[in-house]
Amino acid sequence: MRRPARTSSLLCALLLAPAACQSGPAVRGPAPVVHGSRAMVAADHPEAARIGAEVLARGGNAADAAVAVALAIAVSRPESAGLGGGAFILVKPPGAAPAVAIDARETAPAAARLEQLRDARGRVVAEWARTGARAVATPGLLAGLVRLWREHGSGRLGWAELVAPAIELARRGVVVDAFMHERMRKLAERLAAAEGGPAAPAAAGGAPGEAGATGRRSVEDPFAETRRSFLGPGGEPLPVGARLVQPALAATLAEIAADPEALYRGRLARRLAARVERAGGWLAASDLARYRAVVREPVVAEVAGLRVYAMPPPSSGGAVMVQVLRALAAAGLLPEPAARATGATPRGAVAPVFAPEFAHAFVECLKHAYADRATLLGDPDDPEHGPAVRAAARAMIAPEHAARVAAALRHGPLAPAAYGLRALRDRTGGTSHLSVLDAQGGAVALTMSINLSYGSLITCEGIVLNDHMDDFTLDPAVPNEFGLLQSERNLLRAGRRPLSSMTPVVVTDARTGRVVLVAGAAGGPRIITATLHTALRHAWFGEPLARAVAAPRYHHQWMPDLLMLEPGVPAPTVAALRARGHRTGRYPADAGRVNAVGLGDDGRTLVGAGSPRGGGAAAGF
Repeated sequence: MRRPARTSSLLCALLLAPAACQSGPAVRGPAPVVHGSRAMVAADHPEAARIGAEVLARGGNAADAAVAVALAIAVSRPESAGLGGGAFILVKPPGAAPAVAIDARETAPAAARLEQLRDARGRVVAEWARTGARAVATPGLLAGLVRLWREHGSGRLGWAELVAPAIELARRGVVVDAFMHERMRKLAERLAAAEGGPAAPAAAGGAPGEAGATGRRSVEDPFAETRRSFLGPGGEPLPVGARLVQPALAATLAEIAADPEALYRGRLARRLAARVERAGGWLAASDLARYRAVVREPVVAEVAGLRVYAMPPPSSGGAVMVQVLRALAAAGLLPEPAARATGATPRGAVAPVFAPEFAHAFVECLKHAYADRATLLGDPDDPEHGPAVRAAARAMIAPEHAARVAAALRHGPLAPAAYGLRALRDRTGGTSHLSVLDAQGGAVALTMSINLSYGSLITCEGIVLNDHMDDFTLDPAVPNEFGLLQSERNLLRAGRRPLSSMTPVVVTDARTGRVVLVAGAAGGPRIITATLHTALRHAWFGEPLARAVAAPRYHHQWMPDLLMLEPGVPAPTVAALRARGHRTGRYPADAGRVNAVGLGDDGRTLVGAGSPRGGGAAAGF
């Protein structure tokens, strides 16, 4: 295997600024920022950003860099994303070439049955779709990365060259930062809860030793590799500054470097499926062999002089984001290009997104869009509901619908019965986003996820396996782990892809075609609003990217009827929203971690900003 080139004097400009190497508690300090003139990467870890920038400096393009960064994130943020999960990949080639959306979302295994997630009384046991082998859907990330490289890569760098930095990182180890330490602490809590709870019953015809209808566990501990891989010998989180070495993941990546299809066919695929089946899960080798990453037409819309490229269903993010932007524009609340300011908000002035009238309108637009998300969207390829899903996505972003929402803003907030009411659970998600802009103007926005932190809590061959079965509708009357109610169009069914909030986005100048923002986020349903806040502040209102990424936010997802506020939202804005009748609550810590690439105040310099909420970083030249 060819080793990656060492950093030379030519790459001195790639080295991260000191701020980019900082990590710490959520929502502390400014976003780590790097400036450049040619190419830029922003990702959830400094090592991953550095690897991506080195690929770009060696002649790779945005697609090549995105592959290398995604694999490095699988090593450096195993709690958030990796080979055991899925992804949405948005590619905007240079110039007038059309954008492409690659759907590498997980699918429900062929043996998956909703009734097998019910107890003896017929009630859904949601925890079985969140923890353990039943929670594992067929992973898609690697298939998406291979398709990205084959169809959009530069052709200058081989597959093994792009995997090699991740192998080296897994062997050398990554330093545990405050974000990883905190996730390890929560992992220990989740493992303790899982070990004390009932196991899902085995599928009919299950192998001996699986958990049975009595709820007794298999003799084999399904969580042993996770505990051994990510916690200390006494089950404690590794201290900040310790080095996490992952030899099993390094060996798996070496197999994948030699054969890009190894995870889906061959010995690795059989070992993975056998491990899940022994633990009572549905995933089979045939599910892996059948999996394909799908190319789709992205959501494209022009809003106030800027063109937005976003993901279509089964992502809900594109339709929700464009609906909100178009409704705000229809209400006259977004500036046209000629009136767009650049630079920081003047001292003493209120940022536009905190102006009381704008904040109220934004919240009401979110309620309308999230209500549509819950009732209309699902898998666009589903034989039963697919045509309706595709039609609904088009209707959500139609200008006439935006006009109706804008007209309704003066009447809000509407009665709670018009939106519904459910309690939101404060959980953090296992998701990661990376943004790349290359020297030719090509961009990739890639969001990948294993759902909850450390996914299903099952690790196999170094791969943390997802728990994305919880993203399906298990019962239309019961919210998922993030408090989202969803319709029968998203019911768990074999072969379906679950609805998602992942929102990779590219924004260009509608006149010149130049990319002005590449962004996305992590954090469950807050992904959409975090990306929206960043896009509004930087692309439409001209705020510096560092401020746009780090600024406090607010979020509403229709159900529950609760406006979540992050610390730092100005008190007059909060008071005005409460006076309008909005019921407020606390925004979950470290949710909405945005990593973005945008433009400097001069409109030419590239800026990369990593999320200060989760150890993000940027690198460029």
